[in-house]
Amino acid sequence: METYAKGHPRKDAPASAAMMTDKTAFFEPHFPAMTGKDAVVKFLAMAFEQFDVEMIPVVTDVQVEGNLAIMHGTYTQKLTPKVEGAAAMPDSGNWTVAARRQADGSWKWDWIMGASDRRCPEPPLTGPKNRRSCRPSANWHCCRQARHAHSRPARGEERNLFEDGQAVDVAKATAEYKSGAIRIDSDIARDLRVYISEMPPSQPG
Repeated sequence: METYAKGHPRKDAPASAAMMTDKTAFFEPHFPAMTGKDAVVKFLAMAFEQFDVEMIPVVTDVQVEGNLAIMHGTYTQKLTPKVEGAAAMPDSGNWTVAARRQADGSWKWDWIMGASDRRCPEPPLTGPKNRRSCRPSANWHCCRQARHAHSRPARGEERNLFEDGQAVDVAKATAEYKSGAIRIDSDIARDLRVYISEMPPSQPG
């Protein structure tokens, strides 16, 4: 885990995935499962492009039986969007890794699973105009499945949603999700970028 975490501040995705193989299963909280080193490198590279990532893992226990090993522990993490004025997003949780000894004596991961202590993240409010910094791949994915996507009030001229390159009527889409006219059973988001949209001040009560 130390090797995995050390690659984060250097934004070195291949280094973070050095202990993985083309069969490694990777389970990141709030994201679809991924399989294979290449998929994980691509995912991490995308994350490092959008965020400065700091991660501190702690190993709680390691058990070895022959050529198999299981270890688990906890982690704390901070993701800071590369957008001026955007607030950092803290995270913490638990992780478990299953590793297998290779023919050359090295260990490679069969799978790694993270479990966040936090619910699907709400974008933080920050800045004098209450700008909301979104982590689209997590927030939009969770909101769509919960059928309350974009349900908070916002200034229409500052809120834009595009699907397949076409502008979407946000009010209509929200109504359809909330009414159940459209049901999202699964959702995979790719090639994401961080965007900032202006939000009105929260109302008391």
